Amino acid sequence: MKIFYIGLKDKLVLIKETTTGYDFKECLFEKQPTRLAFDSLNHNRLYCSTRDDGLWRSEDGGEHWNKIGESHVSSARNINGGLSSSKITSVAVSPLRSVDGHSAVYAGTEPSMLFYSEDRGRTFQEFKGIQNVPSKKDWAFPPRPYTHFVRWITPSYSNKDHLAISIEAGAVLHSNDHGKIWKDRPKKSPIDVHTLLAHPKSPGRLYAANGDGASNNKHAYAESEDEGTTWEYMSEGLEEHPYLYNMVLHPEDPNDRIVSASKNASAAHGFKRYSTVYRKVGDESWKELAEGLPRKDAYTHHLANDPKQIGAFYAMNNFGIFHLDEGSKTWEKTSIPWEFYKNQRAYCRDRVYIFMQKMKCPKCDKLMGSKGTGGKKKKYMYYHCTDCKIYLREDLIEEQVMPMIMDLIEYDMTVKKYFFPVLADKKEQNTKKLDKEISTLQNQKNRIKEAYIKGIVE
Repeated sequence: MKIFYIGLKDKLVLIKETTTGYDFKECLFEKQPTRLAFDSLNHNRLYCSTRDDGLWRSEDGGEHWNKIGESHVSSARNINGGLSSSKITSVAVSPLRSVDGHSAVYAGTEPSMLFYSEDRGRTFQEFKGIQNVPSKKDWAFPPRPYTHFVRWITPSYSNKDHLAISIEAGAVLHSNDHGKIWKDRPKKSPIDVHTLLAHPKSPGRLYAANGDGASNNKHAYAESEDEGTTWEYMSEGLEEHPYLYNMVLHPEDPNDRIVSASKNASAAHGFKRYSTVYRKVGDESWKELAEGLPRKDAYTHHLANDPKQIGAFYAMNNFGIFHLDEGSKTWEKTSIPWEFYKNQRAYCRDRVYIFMQKMKCPKCDKLMGSKGTGGKKKKYMYYHCTDCKIYLREDLIEEQVMPMIMDLIEYDMTVKKYFFPVLADKKEQNTKKLDKEISTLQNQKNRIKEAYIKGIVE
């Protein structure tokens, strides 16, 4: 019988298939799971990373959980062999590296740090080399540019010493000696990889589903045949939905990929949602594979293989769990009851007051304060003027201005990635002309930002 592990914003849900239907078990309440990883040497052992409550381990298939990797001293990094951040954004287990029968486990954090353990998480060591790569100065998560985090950890299926990780947003890094030396992002590599996979039947290949497509639809999807040293973009067919989020690979065919896609980040995670699914087989172009799936108002689809039927897949979104039979082109909704979880979403990041120190009272023109109310089940965030007794809900403000914000982010990333490098390559040839072009571009950028700010505060 199958067990579905569903990570929602406020809990982990285990759905067990039985002869009469499904049994539900909820655990890790208020932990906000971010990733699950299973130990190939012990299928009852799994690890769960959480948004702000550390790393957890189960030895009985998810029935019971224990917190691991606690540092106990928060003022210094990696004290007592623990994790120095409670924000665990990714976890993975090596399919090859093990010590005394325990698979190596890796944990990534916010801000970006990477740790590993060879004793089931009792102690952790940090890979400090990622702090020294040149690209680190450019790492920034666009909605919160003051921070960044390890988005994905990908151990190799063919080389126990090879590791690749993606930083959101900024780079894909890789190491061939188990973290002693880290190789920084090469030129023309993706910088906003949401899902980074490897395949046991294709040694050395990495698959990247990217957010880069939001600023350049030719960079929605990429693959590397040399463990991340060079990259090739393969995005033909994704032009309408170039913002990729999740991905699954056919377990027997390394040339069969399925991704979840949207037009941009706002369509994937915001208020006016539209998410779909595409498939690429061999060298063919990407083709939409969404018949039977809810697309309008759907959060981005989370994808998984069917462990009992090779070539069949599952897709989960806020409307339920759907199944695609081998050879079929139509998804069917499963009989798994979903009424209680409808319109809940899988892991999402904590919201912050993104307009803090920007909102002015429309009556007295003073900066408005920020405040939140509500309990564990539902929270409300708003801006208020104590003098004029005016309250503005953040979700309604966000709904209006997020499209403008995403346009600014896409524009800024495009300039940084494509325009500045071109100018740098030509600078020796004509410095004065290039400096003038840079100045013009900067003025254009400043005018856009000024218009955006005025639109918020007036």
